[in-house]
Formats: sequence, structure tokens, C-alpha cells
Amino acid sequence: MDDFSSPGFQNLYGLPPSPSNFIQPGRRPISSMSPTIIVNEKGDVVMVIGAAGGSKITTSVAQIIVKHLWYGIDLKRAMDEARVHHQLMPNVLVVEDNFKIEYEKLLHQIEKIGHNIEFKYPADGFCAVTSISHVNRGNVVGVPDIRRKTGGVGYV
Repeated sequence: MDDFSSPGFQNLYGLPPSPSNFIQPGRRPISSMSPTIIVNEKGDVVMVIGAAGGSKITTSVAQIIVKHLWYGIDLKRAMDEARVHHQLMPNVLVVEDNFKIEYEKLLHQIEKIGHNIEFKYPADGFCAVTSISHVNRGNVVGVPDIRRKTGGVGYV
């Protein structure tokens, strides 16, 4: 029931209540689920990705897609790299602890101009992504997230 909003209560992920998501008969809750199939210009599948983990799903999925497909980072590394998340309310940039080592100077500048930053361990509150890529010389590669005990079974 946490996927619905309740008047006066934030949900598990700190999102404020939204009247458009209040419990009503026959209504389905608004969801952050974003199972994604990406195809190339010929219509061939190049990547399949999805996640579990509430409001952090969309930012995690987007970061991995950008790193893998736009920047050419291999899928395992794109999945394992530190992530950041901001959901507007509360006004806090959530950063995985290992991100601050690489970008300490940038994070200091962000704090200096008044942004709130919260550091978390990767396994503490970030979503679990599962992805499959078919972009590298015809090989199909599946990668589960190191942030949670996950795994996968596939058939080709």
C-alpha cells in the first residue's frame, strides 16, 4: 500500500502525499517502475533494463543507460559505478558513499551553493537494477546489481 499516497504522510522513500495518488476504489497506484527495451534504428534490441527500489528506479536506470549506450562503458562497470539521486522533495541530493571519493571537489562546490547532500552506502537504500545488453559484437550480456543479492537465469 506504500505505492499509494495517504493524506499527511510521506511514503517509505520520503515522497510527500499527492492527491492524484490517493487511495480510491478501482485505482492503481502511480509507480516508478520503468521496464525498458531499447532498440536501434533497425529495430534490433540493444538493451533491456529494469529495477526494483521505489523512487530511485528512474534515476538509476537512466544513469546506467547513459553510461553504457552514450559513453560506451561496459555494462558491468556501468552497473557497479556509484549513483546519485534527487527527487525534488525532500530537497536532498542522495549520493552513494563511494561517489564522494571520486567527486569530492564537485560535491563540496554543490554544498557550498546551498544544496543538501546525504551519503549512503550502496546497499543502503539504492535500487537493484538488472540489465541485458546486446551491443558488443553480437554477444548478449546480463548483469545483476551488486547492491542486492540478485541473480538471473537466461536462455538464448
